[in-house]
This record gives sequence, structure tokens and C-alpha cells, in this order.
Amino acid sequence: MVTPPNNGLTAKFLAPSRRTWDSPGSKGLLNVRILFVLLLAAALYGQEYRGNINGRVTDPSGATIAGAKVHVKNLETGVAVDASTNNEGNYQAPFLLPGNYSISVEHPGFKSAAKLA
Repeated sequence: MVTPPNNGLTAKFLAPSRRTWDSPGSKGLLNVRILFVLLLAAALYGQEYRGNINGRVTDPSGATIAGAKVHVKNLETGVAVDASTNNEGNYQAPFLLPGNYSISVEHPGFKSAAKLA
């Protein structure tokens, strides 16, 4: 058996570490958790529980009616929102709580109309 010459140098082999370069360790793991919570909060922030009622008011021939008064009323709470139609006959009642609504429309020269939504 041949032994290498001893020139005063010794080599020590360390035991393998549990952490590797792709393991972030405790501080890196905390950063990952914080990032996850922030991303989750940002995704949940976009959720909205209120809704809109949008519509178009037309006469029997299909022509749109500008300036009609639209009354949207929550049947459970009695809360009402008033809107009016634009030049294209469109209206919007925004930020409504979930529930059942009645919609009524009035305009001079036309009879009133009502519908449940």
C-alpha cells in the first residue's frame, strides 16, 4: 500500500449541511411567507360584494329614450337609488347590496313602466 507523502497539510471533510443553496433558511422562509400573505391580500382586495343594475330604456319601436327617470328600489330594505338615462338611453345604478329590486321608469309623453330584477 502506498501512502502519500506528509507535507504538513491535512484535509478535514465537514459533515454535509442540512441547508443548501436552494434552501432559503429561516430568514428566507419568513420572507416567502410575508410575500405570500401580501399577494393573497392583494387578490382578495379586488373582491366586491356589491353589484350594479345597468339597462337601456327604449320605446315600443326600439328607439332609445334620453333623460328618462329610473327609480331602483331594494324590496327588502326599501333603499332606493335614482338614475337617469344618458343620450343613448342607458342607465346605471351602482353599488347595490345583494337582494331583490324593483325598477320603474318615467318620462314625459310615455306611460310609466315597472319591472322586478
